[in-house]
Amino acid sequence: MIAPKITAGAAAAALTLLGACRGHHPPEATPSASRPLPERSAPLDTSRTPPLTSTRVDVAPTLDGSIDEPAWARATSIDVVTRRVMSPEPGSGVTVSLRSVHTASHIYFAASWADDTESVTHKRWTWNAAESRYAEGADREDMFALAFELEGPFTGDMLSAVDAVWDVWHWKAARTNPHGYATDKTHRYSRAQPPGKANSHPARDGSSIWIARPEDAGDSVERKRPAPTAFEGERVAQYLSGTPSGSAADVRAKGVWRDGRWTLELERKLSTGHPDDAAFAPGRAIKMAAATFDRTGDMDRASGVIELSLGAGDASAPASPGGTTARTWSFDADRGGGTPAGFSFSRTGGGPPGRWIVRAEADAPSRPNVLAQLDADDTDVRFPIAAADGVSLLNLRLSVRCKPISGRVDQACGLVFRYRDENNYYITRANPLENNIRLYTVKDGRRRQIASWSGTVTANAWHDYAVEVRGDHIQVFWDGTKVLDHHDSTFTAPGGVGVWTKADSIVYFDDLRSEPL
Repeated sequence: MIAPKITAGAAAAALTLLGACRGHHPPEATPSASRPLPERSAPLDTSRTPPLTSTRVDVAPTLDGSIDEPAWARATSIDVVTRRVMSPEPGSGVTVSLRSVHTASHIYFAASWADDTESVTHKRWTWNAAESRYAEGADREDMFALAFELEGPFTGDMLSAVDAVWDVWHWKAARTNPHGYATDKTHRYSRAQPPGKANSHPARDGSSIWIARPEDAGDSVERKRPAPTAFEGERVAQYLSGTPSGSAADVRAKGVWRDGRWTLELERKLSTGHPDDAAFAPGRAIKMAAATFDRTGDMDRASGVIELSLGAGDASAPASPGGTTARTWSFDADRGGGTPAGFSFSRTGGGPPGRWIVRAEADAPSRPNVLAQLDADDTDVRFPIAAADGVSLLNLRLSVRCKPISGRVDQACGLVFRYRDENNYYITRANPLENNIRLYTVKDGRRRQIASWSGTVTANAWHDYAVEVRGDHIQVFWDGTKVLDHHDSTFTAPGGVGVWTKADSIVYFDDLRSEPL
């Protein structure tokens, strides 16, 4: 039997803009008669899409799904409409409030849109009692996506018959949001069949367009679990917690649904150095587009092309006691095999001071280099410290990517803040041997635990680790989730920042970043 031909309109309904997401493909059979589709969909209307200016700020926003912060108050918000192409209600739209800010090193986007229902589960394994087995459930998550020009013409329309590559940030309420990321991928369009996995679709001009949607290099944040073979409950998650790595870990994101509305924040470096990522720079305009997805099945609400430009600095940004600008240490400009520039080294307790070396690692979050502590001396009360020179902050956000590698006594990955000297500072550390994260004071060389959290801390994997401090209020975040919230007034003056290990811990660090608050 010859399969019925799919019209260009049917393909457009399934594929407009960012609709063809991983795991969802256009139908391969005749569309249902109960869901009529237009014979041919019109191109997206871009004539009324306003430009977006990213405002330069000194103090970056916190990724917590809230835009009640000074950085966002200084940003210029625009309204873009993501419109439906397919039935029901073709032409109806969702208005997205969109804004952007950037610092010297990172760009941030905030999006807010109405959604009556919070959909935060996706394809859970659902128990079929009659057949005594699990089947994929009908639940679907909410999603949001941004696309940026990378190579070739950018139309914002997946069915344009042009060769092009887009950089796509795909946030998913179930699969990526709990882990604090968006899926980072490319959409690759070609009129000739490319090598590897790709699908052919009717383009708007009647020709064919091949579309591939590979995720960026590295470990994905999305981890699938096969259906359990024995009963574990009526509904079981199919997607599990995952920590991305490499270029796949470039885009951090956090969304919160409240009172019938999603608010989403996204963050990425201005330039990652990865060939599969768009680069942002002051003075350079770049084309982009946005899309909203209600319970994933609604796959065709898309904006027209938006022109993004990075604006000048914001002189009104408030200063923080002891420091006024954010700083990032990626270690990529340092010579491999040597110590990093701009750091001083010490240790609390006894034993050797530690061996801090810059080295190239294939899975470095920002390639090529990481900072590694390689001294495996197992003196129990030995705490090597690498402190950044020239930093003195009171209220701050301090973050790092860390990877515990090995250690018999300990595998500690630590962040030091309000650092006076090797015997006086705050420290928060994560330890996969104990599966906990703790907060300490070190005063006059004596370490005292003041807060603790127990949970999964994985060795040999990259993690996002951050601490925010305002006055006596200290909050610690692990892989995008707040795990500690404590008040302490042991140290009330500005101090330095750095990274820390314990005993025989071999640990890698990358992208240490301090931001005054």
